Amino acid sequence: MKIVVDAGQPFNIRQKLQQLGCEVEVEDTCGKGGHYILDNGKTSIERERVHEFFVNITHQHSPGDTVLNIYDHLAKIKKNYETAILLIEGENPTWEDEETIVIERKRFSIHKHTMLGTLMGVMVWCTRHKVRVVHTRDMDETARLICALAKKPAKPRKVVPR
Repeated sequence: MKIVVDAGQPFNIRQKLQQLGCEVEVEDTCGKGGHYILDNGKTSIERERVHEFFVNITHQHSPGDTVLNIYDHLAKIKKNYETAILLIEGENPTWEDEETIVIERKRFSIHKHTMLGTLMGVMVWCTRHKVRVVHTRDMDETARLICALAKKPAKPRKVVPR
């Protein structure tokens, strides 16, 4: 069960994958999208930290940052792979009040209803485009999930006679 890991992903995850018995090959996967490639190139996992995900979907990044729109990025992955998975890693955000969200100890100004509507939009888009969405607490849980997916045997496809 070989896993191709994007060179920009944390060493800790690569190391944990190896400890769990997965073969890891490090490559630059930016061209086709996704950070972890499984199933002999059929499945791609896009890993986003909760903070990165929030910044990406709300466009609250610093001027000059080159952040690819989450929808464009996931569409690229879906185009290049049979299965696309969006993995969101990190603790759930908390709300200080109706207009302040705290993510990984950073405060952002956004109204709660705006944020919830944006999240709903992402979930609807992912459902329509058959992108699976999973959440993990930390890098350790991320590595365990990726390794479990890599070890899972492929289901035989049913052929329906015409």
